[in-house]
Amino acid sequence: HTRARARREIAVCLLVQFYKSGGVSSDTNPYLVSFLVAWANLPGNIVSAIAVDRLGRRLLLVLSLAGSGAAVFFIFAVSSSLGTVVFSCIFSGVSVIAWNVLDIVSVELFPTEKRSTAFGFLAAIGRVGAILGNTIFALV
Repeated sequence: HTRARARREIAVCLLVQFYKSGGVSSDTNPYLVSFLVAWANLPGNIVSAIAVDRLGRRLLLVLSLAGSGAAVFFIFAVSSSLGTVVFSCIFSGVSVIAWNVLDIVSVELFPTEKRSTAFGFLAAIGRVGAILGNTIFALV
């Protein structure tokens, strides 16, 4: 118990230190940042709707995953709140393209019975996980 608790405390301290060192300043409005990151999904959705048939699923998936990976790398490389917010928006807008392509590919690959069974199973697992997460978080 003490080792696990010490690891959690170290992880929290490192995360707080990252944000204090320039990741996100304390004067940044978290609601505005959340709004901007969510709003950044709109261009990604539009691009994915247009480009999925023009570029092909595989190429679009590769490009969007590479782009979102590069954006995550630059989130940690910048030293200002503005840079963190900008690259978070870029990550959000580019990664949604990959999710959209994966949604299309999964519909094309699997028959309806298997998709619906898997969806039901995963929804149940997600609900059990949410219940356990809230219960365990209350204990910690």
